[in-house]
Parts: sequence; structure tokens; C-alpha cells
Amino acid sequence: MLKKTNYGICLLRIVMCFEVIIAHFYHETNVPFLMKPFVIISGYAVPCFMIVAFYFSASIFINSDITKYKNRMYRLVVPHVGWSIIYFFVLNVIALIENGDPCTLKALFLQLLFGHSIIASMWFMVNLIWITILFFAISKTKLNFTYALLIILIICLLIQYSGLTLPLYNLGFNLSYPVGRIFCMIPCASLGVILYKYNLLERLKRHSVYAFVLSVGGDGFFHSTKLQT
Repeated sequence: MLKKTNYGICLLRIVMCFEVIIAHFYHETNVPFLMKPFVIISGYAVPCFMIVAFYFSASIFINSDITKYKNRMYRLVVPHVGWSIIYFFVLNVIALIENGDPCTLKALFLQLLFGHSIIASMWFMVNLIWITILFFAISKTKLNFTYALLIILIICLLIQYSGLTLPLYNLGFNLSYPVGRIFCMIPCASLGVILYKYNLLERLKRHSVYAFVLSVGGDGFFHSTKLQT
């Protein structure tokens, strides 16, 4: 059976890939006028990727499908572990050649757990892994899965915006950043699953004008209150 392609999400992925680049090259000061709209929405790139990732994997948790879960974990864990080890050895070879500081086993261990000690950008992959484990664990319980996600979503938002994550900065940037980001990403992942479970994207298509107005209003609210992820 041929798989149905969602061209809207494909286009969203392309735009958000561009926005990730923008986010790393431009900041809110000294931005060329023509680039300002792109800089404004660049903060939504990573949350969008997390929403999309769990939108397409939602059936794993909704159906508590152990086979699909194992396949997803394999696709996530193997590249993460593989690249972490490769970088570990490459950095140590460079340190040996240049007589620099070697990359320690502790750094490798922290990289494998949190994804920010050796390859900083791998924090997203590690967040995917930990959230996948969390959601599947919840799906195996007798809890109502949707209610459980909503409760976790609310708890994470409260933790994130109440300042409860501030003590994490005492752990150092390589720990505080990926751990702090997981509180940002869990609500996005929860939203992706809920969008899939209740077929909300198709429903929004039938009310596209209202969805557009809500999106613009939400964007203005998030920017005015600095609640961007």
C-alpha cells in the first residue's frame, strides 16, 4: 500500500530547516530588514521538528506497539552512540597530534546520556530518545494516555516558566542546557501525539482562516511575553 504524503508537513520541514540556519547566524539585533520576518519565526524551528517527529510516531504510543517502539529506538540510539564514539576517538587523535587536552571517558558518558558534551547539537536526538521512552512507558500503564500527556505538558510548562529550572545552571552548561530543553520539548512532543490521535490537522484545514488568525495571535502573544521555547 502506498503511503500518503503530507505535502504541508514536507514544506514545513523545508522552511524550518532554513530557520534553524537563520537562528544560528542572526540574532534580534542588527538584523537586515528583509531578514526580520525569518528571524522572528526562527525560534519555532526546533519545536516544530519535535511536534512533527511525534506526530509521525504517535501510533507507537497510542497502540503501545512494542515492535515499532524497538525499531524507533534502534533508529535513534544507534546513530547517537555511533557518532558519539566516532567523535570521541577523532577528538582524542587531534588532541594527541596537537598535544592538547584529551576527551575523557566522563565526557563520552555524559554525551551518551545528555548529548551535549562532545557533539552539542546531539541534544535533540537525546531528547527524542528520552521522551520516546517516557511516552512508551506511560502507554504501558493503565492511565488514560491523553490525560497523562496533558498533565505532563502542564507540569513541564510550569517548571519551565516558574524558574524551577534555574538551579540546573549550577550543573554547568553541558548538563543544564540539554536537561532544561527536555522540559521545553515534552509539551511539543505531547502536542504532536495529540494532533495525530484526534486528527486535528485535518480538522484545522476545514477552519483554515480561524487557524491562521489563532496562529498569528499566538505568535504575537509568545513574542510579547517572551514565552518562546
